[in-house]
Formats: sequence, structure tokens, C-alpha cells
Amino acid sequence: MAFLRRKKDSRYFFAGWKDENGKRVDRSTKIEAKPANKRQAQRIADEFETASRRKRSARQTREVIASLHQELTGEDLPTKTVKEYSENFLTRKEGESSAATIARYRTDIRDFLNWLKDRSNEDLNSIRSIDISEYRNTLLTRVCETTVTNKIKSIRTMFSAAQKEGLCMEEPTASLKLARKGKTSSGRAERRAFTIDELKIIRGEASGEWESMIMFGLYTGQRLGDLATLRWSHLDLQREEFRLHTRKTDRKVAIPLAAPLLEHILTLASSDDSQGYVHPQLAEAYENQRSTLSNQFNSLLADCGLRAPVSHRSKGIGRNKKRMESTVSFHSLRATAVTLLHEAGIPAATVEEWVGHDSAEVHRTYIKIGRETLQKATNALPTI
Repeated sequence: MAFLRRKKDSRYFFAGWKDENGKRVDRSTKIEAKPANKRQAQRIADEFETASRRKRSARQTREVIASLHQELTGEDLPTKTVKEYSENFLTRKEGESSAATIARYRTDIRDFLNWLKDRSNEDLNSIRSIDISEYRNTLLTRVCETTVTNKIKSIRTMFSAAQKEGLCMEEPTASLKLARKGKTSSGRAERRAFTIDELKIIRGEASGEWESMIMFGLYTGQRLGDLATLRWSHLDLQREEFRLHTRKTDRKVAIPLAAPLLEHILTLASSDDSQGYVHPQLAEAYENQRSTLSNQFNSLLADCGLRAPVSHRSKGIGRNKKRMESTVSFHSLRATAVTLLHEAGIPAATVEEWVGHDSAEVHRTYIKIGRETLQKATNALPTI
């Protein structure tokens, strides 16, 4: 049975138990060593011991299966370390997923391997649910819930694939609850749409390719990267149509050009090369360093008085720390377009298709109905 003890140099209860190899293990429960907390600390100690028992049972089961497999086929049961399988997984995904998805998988899995340290060289079956839970909780102290959820989903995809290939007895993230929004997001800024007056200020302050980007952002609702790398082949001026495959979701978007945007496009210096960029300077900057354009636009918003001045000096918090967030960014143009279309009475399904959202659930997060529209709805109710 797991037991509790105290250490002179720590204020926490420590749990002691025997792991799956029969070795004595001590681990902090992170519960302050006070009499009133003893029961809670004991529960955590028991959970540690239970996890080791399950791990030992899973290893014994795999040893039996491996023995049977060897007897039947004359070959050893295939095994992979976490690091080995992650490399195979990423290589296979390159032919199945978009470049943006692959980049996210690589980052998320790299961070997980770094957290595992030497354990990344252990068999996939050595990773248990309690490990993933501990990793999730560690992330929650450093980054926002959305980031944590996305990282765990990437790990879940990898382990699910390993289980289907027979390399995992159990999928360690299967019973894990993802981070709940709002749990640790006190004071977190909620993104919003721009007002018409703000849009006029921003456009008046912008110049050159940024003024063009703002026009495209508002009248197509597309993302920063897609518009920065927009090519003339994406614009059919005869049919007055805007067409592209989005980078993030590889979704095909084909919408009529709004009259103000078409008028703006006709003022641009077009290229004889259909594959030429509409915004060549911003395209080059984006391909070299994607964050550059976000920083430039945020500086523009700061010049307009719509957010705090942007400093690019290091604050010594590293990449895996929560950042101070603003309520507006280039993505606010996308939210603005969606909101204006809804307030104009355009059906939700039409707006969802227009902007290129993958689901109604995602689409709903962009809808920010204004006060005037809500007032009209209130005034429409009858007197009884």
C-alpha cells in the first residue's frame, strides 16, 4: 500500500510506493503537509500506486502477447520508442495533411518529447494516462487552455495511430479530459470585431500594401497568411470572383468580389505573371518570418490608439509562457466581416460558406452581434 512521509526540506507530503519494476519510488504529492490535508494526499499516493500496477499489468500482458506472437510467426512483436514512432508518424502525415497541420504536429510532438526527456526513448506502452495528465497540467501553468487542448489533441492523434498499428496496448489519452475553457483564463482578453469608425481610422493610417490587405481582409474575411501570399491567379476579374484554397484548413473558397474591393483591385499594379503576388513585399516578409506581419499590423493598431504600443524586446518569459493579449488583431477583420453579414440579415449557413468555416460551432465563435441590432430585436417584441 502506498504511504506518506515528510521531508525536512519540503513543505509537501511525499508518496512512497513500489513501481512496476518493484522499485521503491518517492514523489511529491504537491499537497501541503498539514493534518487536514492528509486524506487528500493519501488519495494521490494511492493513484500513483494504482498507475504503477496498471503499468505492470499492461507490461505483463504485452509479454504474453509477444511470446504468443513469436511462437506463431517466428518473429518478435514489433515495438517502437516514443521518439521513433513520432518520427514515423510525422513522415506519414506529410502525405495526408496540410502544411499548416504538419507544422502544428511537429511543434506539439517536439514539446511533448522535450517534456518526457529520457523517457522519449522508452517503449510507447510505457506512457500512461497519468503521464499525459501531468503533462497537460504542466502546460496549463504556462499557456492558455486553447493551446493546451490543441497540443493534447496532436498527441492523441499520434497515440491513436500507434494503437491501430498494434504498437500500443492502450491509448493513454483516451480517458483524459481536455482543458476546460475559462479554468485558468482569468483576465484573458476576448477577441472582438472592429467598429466602422475604427475601420476608417485604420485604413486612413495604413498605406501601400497594408491598405490593400485591410480591404481584402474586410471584404473576403480571409486570414493574414492567405492574403499576404495571394496571387493574381486567385482573382478572376472577368467573373469578378475571388478563389483560393485556405492554408489552415485546405478549404476551397470561391466568392464574388465586393464592389469596393473590385474598385480597389483595379487601382493595383497588376502582373503579367498569373502566379505573381498581389502583395509582393508582404508575401516575402511572410514567407521569411510569419510573425513579422502580425507585429507590423499590431504596430499599426497601436498607432491608431486601438491597442497598447508593441515592444519586440524580450521580456524573459520564453516561448512557453502566457502572453498578454489584445482584443484586436488582423483576425478581427475576419470577425468584423462575419458580424456585419449577420447583422445585414444574411443566413448563417451562407456566411459560414462565404468565410470558409469548417463547422457551425467554429462559426458561432465569430459572431458578435452589435448593440443596435440587439436593440432592434428587443423593440420587435409586442406589447401584451
